[in-house]
Amino acid sequence: MKNTFAAIIITGLCLGAASCTEKGNNNASTPASATAKPAANTASSERLAYNTRIYKEAAANGDDYVALNATYAMMADDTANTKKYLDTISAIYVRLNMVGPAMKVADKILANDPDNEKMLDLRANAQMSMGNTNEAMNINRKLYEKDKKLKYLFQIASVQLSSRNFKDLEATLAQIDKHPDIDKDSLDVPTDVPGQIQKVPSRAAVAYVRGVVAGEKQNFAESKKKFKQAVSIYPKFNMAQKYLEMINNAEAQQKQMQQYQQGQ
Repeated sequence: MKNTFAAIIITGLCLGAASCTEKGNNNASTPASATAKPAANTASSERLAYNTRIYKEAAANGDDYVALNATYAMMADDTANTKKYLDTISAIYVRLNMVGPAMKVADKILANDPDNEKMLDLRANAQMSMGNTNEAMNINRKLYEKDKKLKYLFQIASVQLSSRNFKDLEATLAQIDKHPDIDKDSLDVPTDVPGQIQKVPSRAAVAYVRGVVAGEKQNFAESKKKFKQAVSIYPKFNMAQKYLEMINNAEAQQKQMQQYQQGQ
């Protein structure tokens, strides 16, 4: 069962630039055209309005590819608001798991706004997905030192888990346990359905990570205990339920095997 727990390393914690719950939602922000002044050129203004409608319809239907094309078209006709369009484009690239383009957009914004939190967050997650754990750790530490958000502690924990740095990970989890927002914040955790996430209370997420660590150490009794704790905090916790079921099935199979051997 050892390798079954490794799947959480990248995707099970803080994947995406908006991994921990904040006000708002996971949809792309409405592009600048919604509030921008009409372009001087009538044709450009009409195209801008047309592509804004396309964007809104595509976003409502979850069609990120069409929304992406519409946003680029809007940016071409509304150059005064390029920064806001790039922000929307970066969010779409993240949802499409297009790491390279997302990084390029982030770097373009950071060149003029080096302290842009959202783009630094995006860059940290992109670096993590590419296996550049040192760079991801450095960015997340910088972000946490600046505003002490719980989400960045979780992302630090994600880096430590992927590096199997269990000693420092436990120290980070202990820090999360004491964070003033631990009982108010939640975390976006992928389910076993590709592309689907669910909001999980932070305390349940901590128990889940400890369950994963115990599983990696082949301490399945402790792992089962922690997954049960995670599910008790949040009964709909998909991944905790999945791993708990895997352990229960393994135990049942082992018991059947023992009974079979005793009967021989």
